[in-house]
Amino acid sequence: MSGYVQSSTITTTERNSRFEIVQAPGSRTSIKYSEGGSYPTKDPSHSRTKKSNVLLPLMRPVLLLLLGALLAMGHHLFNVYADRKPVNFIHSVPQVWMNRIGTAFAVTFKSALSTSLGFVLCQLMWQTFRRKSMTFSDIDKVYLVAERDAIATFFSSAVSKSPLLVITTVLSFLLPIPTVLTPSSLRVAPRTVTEWSPCQVPTGNLTNGGPGSTMYLTGGFGYWTGVTPVAQKLALSTFVSQQIPSLPQPCGSNCVFSVSLPSIAFRCQEGVELPAGMQGNYTAIGEEPFWNATTTQDPQFPPDPPTSFYVYWKSTTQDGTNGSALCTVGTAQYNFTVRTTNGQQLITYDVAQTGDLIDTTGTMGDGVSIQEWTYALQLSSIATAVRSLLLGTVSVMHGASTETPKFDSSVTSAAFFDPSLNSGTDFTWKDVPRGIEQLSHNISAAILAMDLGVQDSSCFVTKQDIIYEYDRLNLWLPYGVALLLVSLCMVIGIMVFLRLNPENLTLSFSDTVGITRNSSLDVFGRGDDEVGEGKRKSRSMKFRLGELKRGGTGFGMREDLKSV
Repeated sequence: MSGYVQSSTITTTERNSRFEIVQAPGSRTSIKYSEGGSYPTKDPSHSRTKKSNVLLPLMRPVLLLLLGALLAMGHHLFNVYADRKPVNFIHSVPQVWMNRIGTAFAVTFKSALSTSLGFVLCQLMWQTFRRKSMTFSDIDKVYLVAERDAIATFFSSAVSKSPLLVITTVLSFLLPIPTVLTPSSLRVAPRTVTEWSPCQVPTGNLTNGGPGSTMYLTGGFGYWTGVTPVAQKLALSTFVSQQIPSLPQPCGSNCVFSVSLPSIAFRCQEGVELPAGMQGNYTAIGEEPFWNATTTQDPQFPPDPPTSFYVYWKSTTQDGTNGSALCTVGTAQYNFTVRTTNGQQLITYDVAQTGDLIDTTGTMGDGVSIQEWTYALQLSSIATAVRSLLLGTVSVMHGASTETPKFDSSVTSAAFFDPSLNSGTDFTWKDVPRGIEQLSHNISAAILAMDLGVQDSSCFVTKQDIIYEYDRLNLWLPYGVALLLVSLCMVIGIMVFLRLNPENLTLSFSDTVGITRNSSLDVFGRGDDEVGEGKRKSRSMKFRLGELKRGGTGFGMREDLKSV
């Protein structure tokens, strides 16, 4: 076999199965083969066996790629199982383990694809060696890139020698990205759930209460004679607070329920003609009224519960209102909706006038049941207690040098009076008729806060809990991109394997020994002290992987390889 030319002659001889380097005279460098046993070559039958078993070396990387796809699907199904379920559902796994299981799927997915990609890197490395002649230094760099050495990948000649191998190696460096992103595809989030639930709501039925809820006083024949402190307290507390009191929360701090209730309602007609004297012409000299509310009944007798009353009011500021009205009391049907959100109540209602109060000043009439009569006595007492808070006068006594306010009514505590002036002689009234009507509505709602029993109903309950939430895009985007790119690389690797690596060369020790058993390479197995300048110069020589002239596959120079 021909050797190569240098400034000196190097001859190798074999003694006791070893090759020795001898300096030969002359100006040519030659490699002389020993007369002993030749270098081992690959058995042709062995090569044919490898060619016939094409599927066997492909099974492992393809199966690993399929395993990665199955792991991605398993991660998806695991997230689907937990999606929209509360964190503490009956068959729940502790939250910390939910995160660990997701991470385990991602890490195993990365390992499967990374191992599968190793087959592609190996094939691209052999493709590079077969197509290009390279120095030992370049061959070393390509080996390091195939072994995923980061420095060799980005900062060596391999970038230009084998760009496809470098790109594939860089892709393998990016495989941990799904490991970082996909576990967060299953996260916890608050959820608001609203559903109808059976509950018990207050009845507001004034006939159900015990002695502590009785609001009327009766005479010997059962007719109405007055109000009890219970009615006075109900009217006064609502009148002073100027709002509906907090009602019971039968279904928690986030709940909606509705209840119907018959009660009283004032109706005020504005712009009516007042009786003589209501605007001050009957009062003492120098007294100017700014509020005057009196009943339509003969003032010599106490007013009956159904008795209507006149109202006159006058403001001293431009922001206030002036006017007169006739207010009557009747019955009404209320439909209250109580909405509680995080403990804060919002009460809305609609009201429909149903008629006049039953006259309770006499005995119970024909056709009226005891329950209806009792209810009428209760409503009459509430109406009388509310009306008593509005009756009376608010005026100013004009003296020679002073002005003295005179308050003969508690109306200055009403919501429709603006007390911001604080002078005692200036008055600002808001919408008085609507304020009086609103007062009767608030007191009717306050009845629901009394202990008058409960009734079965349905409440619209709002619950907040913590659930698992599955973001499919956050899982399949990194998994899908990784599977797609690795699959493309796998196709390239298989094509290279079938066309350029029929011997199924791997990075194993046996294959490495087989492709380097060439006498031209022996000089590189010696130390520099044995070869000297000849070896150092030989470092610039280039080798390529191919079919050797003496048979088999291995690295050699151009002279060692069969022509293609």
